[in-house]
Amino acid sequence: MIDYRLNRSIVGGMLLCFSCLGVAATMSTTSSAEPGKPPQVYRLDETTIQITRHPGRSTAGPRRLDISGEGRATLEQDGKEHSFRYPTADLLALLNGLYAIRFLDLPSDYTTRQSITLRADGTIVTSMLRMTDAPSTAVCLSTTGFKKCVSYPSGAHDALEEIVARTFSQAETLSATAGK
Repeated sequence: MIDYRLNRSIVGGMLLCFSCLGVAATMSTTSSAEPGKPPQVYRLDETTIQITRHPGRSTAGPRRLDISGEGRATLEQDGKEHSFRYPTADLLALLNGLYAIRFLDLPSDYTTRQSITLRADGTIVTSMLRMTDAPSTAVCLSTTGFKKCVSYPSGAHDALEEIVARTFSQAETLSATAGK
């Protein structure tokens, strides 16, 4: 005779083990992120960075740089578009630079100034001033199901401005050598 009690405990243990492995496998492949954050794992070829400089009152048009994770970029300035190859290593360096300054944690808008005023009766009045005619820059990082943009006026975020200036300079060099 077969002892069914022994077999039931072995089967039960195996069932529990497989259940735990299944839950662990599901958890390890899920790339959930905090709300407002990109997934923890995403594809480079589904990633785009767009940088736009708005000239403010100037008659010049905006200056725009679109960088695709597929290795292409387009630089638009002075009403002309220049397409060129953008190296993966340079895109990874740009992304690392954005992560290093905690781009994803930055407020989305630095172009609105907030202030308070104390009235004679002791109440505080808040006000917001948005200077739409001042030059500003917008940086957007997007991937499947996620987009983060930060807009800032001149002098509002030195670390981000350094990255933007370096990226535009590099794009101009790549664009000029692609046309030769």
